[in-house]
Amino acid sequence: MQNEYQLKLDWRGFQLHPEIPPGGADTAALFGAARAEHMAARMQAFAADFGVTMGLPTRVPFTLRPLAATEFARDHGQLAPFREHLMDVHWLHGGDIEADDELAAAAKAVGLDADDVLAAADDHVYRERLHDIRRQAFDNMITAIPTFVFGGYPVIGCQSYETLTKVATKLGIPRREV
Repeated sequence: MQNEYQLKLDWRGFQLHPEIPPGGADTAALFGAARAEHMAARMQAFAADFGVTMGLPTRVPFTLRPLAATEFARDHGQLAPFREHLMDVHWLHGGDIEADDELAAAAKAVGLDADDVLAAADDHVYRERLHDIRRQAFDNMITAIPTFVFGGYPVIGCQSYETLTKVATKLGIPRREV
């Protein structure tokens, strides 16, 4: 959408479920088997609408480490590719984004030093930043991921491109000139 509309993306990640322990939690144990199965089917169908086949993980990850590493990537100009790499690992391949080998691979994929990224994953400075981001999100009543905010107007949940462009148009966000 950034190429089509005069928008500035300001991605902010936060732990939606800080109660998830290091190592993650089994999806079926966390949500119940029937609900976890229903959620997986809905996500698969939604992804299929975009021509994507998901490798759904069976665990909900402890996201503090990858989010802290992502903040390090932000500070070093590699936020988007680092985040995208981890999202692919998790959603397409069902990988463990908390694991050192996955964080190191993401670092290498975007030209960051793997040891620096692993150190950042456990650094209190980045973790405190994440706590601040979470506090700001909740202060703004953002309690779902993803939430897209267009000029103060929130659009909650994973939405189609068509839905997001309708919101941008309705709010009068100008298109970019070609």
